[in-house]
Amino acid sequence: MNFYAQRDPKLANKFIGGSRATFPEYGCLVCSIASLLSWYSKKNLDPKEFSDKLEFTKSGLLIWNSINTANLEMGFLRRVYGYRESEVKTILKSRHGTCAIEVRLWGSRHWVVGLGVDRYGRIKIYDPYFNDFKLLNSRYKNAKYGFAEFYKKEKKDCKKLREDVKNKEKDLDKAKDALKKCEK
Repeated sequence: MNFYAQRDPKLANKFIGGSRATFPEYGCLVCSIASLLSWYSKKNLDPKEFSDKLEFTKSGLLIWNSINTANLEMGFLRRVYGYRESEVKTILKSRHGTCAIEVRLWGSRHWVVGLGVDRYGRIKIYDPYFNDFKLLNSRYKNAKYGFAEFYKKEKKDCKKLREDVKNKEKDLDKAKDALKKCEK
């Protein structure tokens, strides 16, 4: 998994998607989602290029469902307003479940990556603003607003597709034979 920092100098003057919002000020969510996508896809990403695949309001708010229409290796499942720690832990303990967690940072809303749950039941996070790893409650004890859940898109069943192709080829061969007989 690669982790992307919203205050990375390479992103300093870049706008998020087609909005007028910049990465250093408002890039926490895009950097969080790009980090999650890098885990699913096993690829390095450019957060700016990634944000160009998504849709945003003019003020820079993500249109959540654009994740599902962007042809990515992951999908958006739901955005939950109101923090539910037991649900977040269940997601993070599941095999392919991931989430971004919305917290309060200096009076503003901010997004971090949920990474997992340690053996003591504490949630581990990556924070794209500080570009560091922490326990959620060590930095954001009473400042959580909600979360967004994502999932890994499974590849289509190749075996079934191969069978479909073979059947189509057989049908085509039969049609060609019938045409030859007809033309004689």
